[in-house]
Amino acid sequence: MILVISKSKRQAERLSEMLNIAGYLSYGLTPSQAISEISPRYRAVVIITDTQALPAPFSSVISACSAPALKIPVFAIGECAEPGVAEVFHAGVSVSSLLKGIIRYLVINEKPIIGKYKCAGFDASADSARVMYFDKEIRLTKTEKMILRFLTRSYPLPVTADKIIKNAIRPSRSPEPSSIRTHISMMNKKFKAAIGRQMIEFCDKEGYIIITPERKKGILK
Repeated sequence: MILVISKSKRQAERLSEMLNIAGYLSYGLTPSQAISEISPRYRAVVIITDTQALPAPFSSVISACSAPALKIPVFAIGECAEPGVAEVFHAGVSVSSLLKGIIRYLVINEKPIIGKYKCAGFDASADSARVMYFDKEIRLTKTEKMILRFLTRSYPLPVTADKIIKNAIRPSRSPEPSSIRTHISMMNKKFKAAIGRQMIEFCDKEGYIIITPERKKGILK
């Protein structure tokens, strides 16, 4: 997942939405909002700035990302000479060039790659138009793909409908939580038709989670 940060929430959400359209899970926030959001779930942080010396809230984000337990690479769009920023992209960079640059850095530095969404036999990676369950293709809508991608990144933790909306649905299309239940139901019907069983369950009132062999055996609670 990619966390996009700008002093303008609208600007952050705009880039986040473009990344989402490209198939990459992302979330746009202001620096003060981002501090509590940073977690190992994110594999890259993108800061949008117009100053070389970043204000304190941005510096706090960079410091949090560099913590030993996280070590999340931070990238900047615009002018930035702040220590701790892995790479700086010019203000007019295209989404495709931004993604290629981030992936190149992650590969060279042997970091987890953005856009790889694999779990329990599923491969819903952003660089493929198809969603596979081992050798079987599952035909999902764009929204269903994003939901599955978020579930793969969140596993083994269950996620609520609200979290799915926040992280997997474009801000301009935020639906009601009840619609997520409908999407999950449709996905399970497709899974059952293709592989003979449902693959997503609602776990202990905590949220949705992918069903794995470990969960079937009761190892995970």
